[in-house]
Amino acid sequence: MQRNNNVIRDGIRTSVSTPQISVVVVVVVVVVVVVVVAVVAAVVVIVVVIVVVAVVVQLLLLVVVVAVVAVVVVD
Repeated sequence: MQRNNNVIRDGIRTSVSTPQISVVVVVVVVVVVVVVVAVVAAVVVIVVVIVVVAVVVQLLLLVVVVAVVAVVVVD
């Protein structure tokens, strides 16, 4: 439990607990942003890997088809 002590400084009432709360909020926001960025980066990496694998597989299939056609034509 955090007490909200009001301190009168220069005729202005300020809350003592505000700095701690703002620090907690900043930390939470930073953590959330870092997690979101990490998740997005992971998704992008996964998508790139999937695309690269798909392209490589298609190229290999193309090579196999060309080789089969060449063998059939030569024979």
